[in-house]
Amino acid sequence: MITINPQEYKIPLATKKGWSIGLGYVAKVNDYDLTIVPFRVGTEINLQISDLKTGVGIMRMPMHILEFMPCDTKEKMLNMYSVVLMDVEEILEKQNYSELREKLDKRLAELLFGPIPKIEKEVTE
Repeated sequence: MITINPQEYKIPLATKKGWSIGLGYVAKVNDYDLTIVPFRVGTEINLQISDLKTGVGIMRMPMHILEFMPCDTKEKMLNMYSVVLMDVEEILEKQNYSELREKLDKRLAELLFGPIPKIEKEVTE
């Protein structure tokens, strides 16, 4: 089951250089609490799928910028994200949940990067 919270958030992402803040959404895919944050690299938009609790990246889904052209409303964008998360769901179903949880353990991220920043609502008008 896939659900996406329509509220935008400032999402802390664990990177090799420390914490980075991206603007994105909180989603649930079966037992996994995830975040989905888009960022642009040239003509591609990568969707960074990360663990909500740790900020550790699980995968990046590259998409051509033209795939975002029909997403002229928030609703259409969230629908597109839902389709992407269906692919993520298939990949996660092949993973051992306990092993993935261990990899993504909050303590690991805190040891590497310090305390995790708080997720904040993004105010949009």
